[in-house]
Amino acid sequence: MKALRLMLSGGLLALLLLPLAALADLPAAEDFYVNDFADVLTLEEEAELRGRLTDLREETRIHGVVATLRSPIDYDGPTGLAAFATALFNDWGIGDRIRNDGFLILVATDTREIRIELGAGYEPVWDNRAQRVIDALMVPLLRDERYAEGLEAGVSGVADYIARPLSQGVSFTATEGMPDAPEENENDLVTFLTFMALIGGMVLYSNRAELGDALARHRPCPQCRARTIRTKAGRRPGEEVLSMRRFCSSCGWETWRALPDAGSGDQSSDRGSSSGGGGGFGGGSSSGGGASGRY
Repeated sequence: MKALRLMLSGGLLALLLLPLAALADLPAAEDFYVNDFADVLTLEEEAELRGRLTDLREETRIHGVVATLRSPIDYDGPTGLAAFATALFNDWGIGDRIRNDGFLILVATDTREIRIELGAGYEPVWDNRAQRVIDALMVPLLRDERYAEGLEAGVSGVADYIARPLSQGVSFTATEGMPDAPEENENDLVTFLTFMALIGGMVLYSNRAELGDALARHRPCPQCRARTIRTKAGRRPGEEVLSMRRFCSSCGWETWRALPDAGSGDQSSDRGSSSGGGGGFGGGSSSGGGASGRY
């Protein structure tokens, strides 16, 4: 019950704050795999995480990113971690832009929150499994502020229970085959709020793609003020670097932002091989799927 509540409430918050993502002043990625903005990892610990994520991408072609920050309120964007993670995922373009199978593990140390954001290519059943990774594997370690171990457990959990099975075409029912999460007692008020969140969250979550499209149409253009802003990954004329284009379909206004560490050539060229580990983010996107937790 707790896992489903957190998943739906996180997805609900992401949906409600989607219009803010286009205006967010988000941190630029400093690394292809590990971005420790909260400064809780040593260089050796970062290298260990980077190695695990590199090996996973070489094996499955799935790009995963780990990031820490102190709090979303330090940035001019969505203040809820779920919405912030969705905005950050899309701003960086994590994962292959065709398969949309990337993932982001994000930890906010001041607010003690965790988010596993999944690409738009994941079905909702994978959200349940992401929730179990948080509750059973990450929370017990992060509660003791064992950040390196908690993040390593998160990467291993996503790799074992989500990324590898997805790449192999294995299907599951909810959290089949996963470790149990520690039980927690909740009072009657929380139980009531959980029920209300489930009802509202199910409706919005089942229609998240349609709602996202509708909200996107209401982003104001800075030039003509029409609410017709769109975003799309591509290459700016005359350049080889993959960038994120924001443009107005009414007046033609546009702005380009190079994706961090984007290399030249076709960013999705690794789809035909298992080598992975390319030279840039692949332009993937998330529609708000994943799971959230606190520690």
